[in-house]
Amino acid sequence: MISPRLQHRRALGLDLIKTRTDLNPPVYGRPINPHLLLVREVLRVELRLRCGSPEVCAELAEYVVRHRGVRVSQLSYEIRGGVLEISIAGPPSDVTASRRAVMEAYREWRSLREFRLGTSGRLDLRLLASTTGGPIMPDVLVELLRLRGYSAEVSGGELRTDANPEEVLELAGRVSRAIDEVSREFPKASRNLKHLLVATRALGLDPSRVLEVLRGRGLLEEGERRVDLRILWRSLLAELPSLELGVGGVEAGGEEAE
Repeated sequence: MISPRLQHRRALGLDLIKTRTDLNPPVYGRPINPHLLLVREVLRVELRLRCGSPEVCAELAEYVVRHRGVRVSQLSYEIRGGVLEISIAGPPSDVTASRRAVMEAYREWRSLREFRLGTSGRLDLRLLASTTGGPIMPDVLVELLRLRGYSAEVSGGELRTDANPEEVLELAGRVSRAIDEVSREFPKASRNLKHLLVATRALGLDPSRVLEVLRGRGLLEEGERRVDLRILWRSLLAELPSLELGVGGVEAGGEEAE
């Protein structure tokens, strides 16, 4: 007769697998030491994630298996119509962690998909950085979107904009790459100056040329360890193309940097 406790475990998908471990082979007729009886719990969890169609579910499955924290070796899945059915099996602690990671991946995927479809107009900044493959400067991205005539702001850890979603992702990728390049090429740049140089590179302009023009106009404050702007970087953003060409009327005495 199955005990109520075992019935409860099976209802949860939790099975007990008993294996005997004999560290010291017993002499014939000698009983096995009960302390060498190893009990290992294996937990199985089934998840059903709605995704709309087999094609979209295939995209979701690919996103899930690539997500951090998902133990692919413990996971199997099947697509049934517009539902992705996922099975996770293994030690309870591992399964719990994998289940949490799968659900996190599902939430991220839905958020990203809604943003790409243009139904939300908002995207979590951490997810945006994960999508671009590197860090971003949200304030630089916002200013560049506004420069293109879009509404954009950061609120509650989200980017909110009416810009075309693919244009946002493309521009965010350019900002991310610019951060890496500017950090390597101009290590002395202050945070204020670095923002301007990242925006410059993201616009496809030459930061070195812009620095030459700024230096000639007395807008740089240069020390042994740091180079800074005398005014806020946003004050120069709209004039970057003319700065690269060496024209325009920006001089020292504008809005001072904090």
